[in-house]
Amino acid sequence: MSWSYSGSPSDSTLDEVRFLVGQTSTGDDVRLEDEEITYALANQPSVYYAAALCADNLQARYALEADDMAVGQTRVAFKDRASGFSRLAVTLRQKALLAGVSPYVGGVSVSAKDTQAEDMDWVRPFATLEDMDNEGQEYST
Repeated sequence: MSWSYSGSPSDSTLDEVRFLVGQTSTGDDVRLEDEEITYALANQPSVYYAAALCADNLQARYALEADDMAVGQTRVAFKDRASGFSRLAVTLRQKALLAGVSPYVGGVSVSAKDTQAEDMDWVRPFATLEDMDNEGQEYST
């Protein structure tokens, strides 16, 4: 098993996943191995989904730990870490869904509206402004 981080997430998908999950420092707190991230990247459709899978994995690891551990005055609550990674996985999946989305605004020009109206494959709206015209009808007050 190996661990690496170049500090340049834009140059490496492995580094990008580490960056998104917050696993960029070495030491005793190393939680994701390079091989685990490589597996996630190979089995997910995008870097964000791979990072979400890694966050799920970390959540599961911490959920299996004891509720908390104390060493001297230091206390670690693993359930808090587990819920944090669970929330991170949800956020990463939301970002994955939005990553390729660009909004479409139709009808901003007369020619675009005319082209759309002439398209026989275009689904017609239920109602239009013309449907609201009441020419020739009299109203009593």
